[in-house]
Amino acid sequence: MTPSLLLSDLLQMTPEFTAAWHSESNHHAARDGRHTFAGVCSQYSDYFVDQNRFAEPSLVDRTAYPTMSDGDMRALFAYVEKHVSNRDASSDDLVGALLTCFVENIASTPAGRYARRFMGDFTRQYFDQWHVD
Repeated sequence: MTPSLLLSDLLQMTPEFTAAWHSESNHHAARDGRHTFAGVCSQYSDYFVDQNRFAEPSLVDRTAYPTMSDGDMRALFAYVEKHVSNRDASSDDLVGALLTCFVENIASTPAGRYARRFMGDFTRQYFDQWHVD
């Protein structure tokens, strides 16, 4: 797995993420297009919490993105669970980014609270360490 393949997978699962990835507010990709697992997951977490269904008042101007369907959320968290529960040394960077730059980032947000029902066992246990209702 490479950061580019992760980005491709996320864009395929949630085409609406394309606008967030290519936005001027994406500081997680270099001008030459290079990016890391952490950068992809961090930008994806921003997109995820900014879905219309979960929009909250903010002091900064934020874009609200179309809301993912429950089926798309189920597929997303099956993908996350597949990678974080079957970790090996070759996947440490990917797993670390999925957990710390996506799962932790959505904890204690309305989007994370809603998404919890779609998480696999490993992902949910990790999420619960960071989530506060």
